[in-house]
Amino acid sequence: MYNPDGTPTFIIAVGKNKGNVINADAYYNSGMKFGDFDPDDVVEVPWGKIKITFNSCSSATMEYNSVLSYDGVPYGSGTIPLTRLLSIDQLQCADNPNAGLYQGTFHSTDTDDNFVGFGIIAPNGEFALASFDSFAGLGSLTVSGAQVFNGGGIAVSAEDKVFFDEALTISGDINPEYRMVGGYDIDKGDSGSFDLYSIPSLYRRVLTLDEIEGNYDGGNLVSGASGSASISKLGKITGTEGNSCTYAGDVSLPDPQFNILKVTLKVSNCASLNGTYKGYGAQIDYFSLGDGRIIRLLTSDGTHSRLMDLYR
Repeated sequence: MYNPDGTPTFIIAVGKNKGNVINADAYYNSGMKFGDFDPDDVVEVPWGKIKITFNSCSSATMEYNSVLSYDGVPYGSGTIPLTRLLSIDQLQCADNPNAGLYQGTFHSTDTDDNFVGFGIIAPNGEFALASFDSFAGLGSLTVSGAQVFNGGGIAVSAEDKVFFDEALTISGDINPEYRMVGGYDIDKGDSGSFDLYSIPSLYRRVLTLDEIEGNYDGGNLVSGASGSASISKLGKITGTEGNSCTYAGDVSLPDPQFNILKVTLKVSNCASLNGTYKGYGAQIDYFSLGDGRIIRLLTSDGTHSRLMDLYR
């Protein structure tokens, strides 16, 4: 900060945060000489009140009201916009604190079967859930109270030869550091529960398009069809799957500080599976922690899904 005459000064504020707001008492200290660190020389003078409101993960607003003057000129009161300059690696900091990567199991009430599955919650609140050999769902959710969530979207088939699109509702409890537990219900279809564990260390991995550029072998996690794919530095993706299916589209990073990919694919030469598929993905480790050799994608065209692992 600066004094009214433009010379620099240093103000110390001490307070407590409540939600996204910090209210603090501010002080101006003087008296201690550089190189002679004697706490008894410090003179602490009340400067005024400071209030900081965090508008998002990257911006805040500071309101101040000072009772102090400098050479007869008061500091006064006012508002200052603040912008984050740096971030801390591996620190969860997003407009949606519940965003993340989740993996575990789904249990079908109708068939009494358990299926391996995974979930992605994007920073904008959209989700992508997949129960292998059962269904895939995309939609959006909201969190209220003590980490209670409710969401809705469309559930589509995860099998190549079965087609359906029905309304999907999900609800339960979520802790981005630990677990996402709840139930799902598909109109005119299955219902059940899921227990997905959070993988915060994987989600908080800083990611760039340069890192995922390259050539991949491809595999459909449900049908087992194999193929190949290529991702460019600009996020362009092309690939083949099975005997004739081809796809092309874009991969982007909604927030580069987190390991989530937004995906759009146009599928051709694939008979009834042709269409434009949209969804999310992430970089997954394969042989060892941090190798990032797999790109996992979950997309849907509204009537069918594509669950893909691209590996190199």
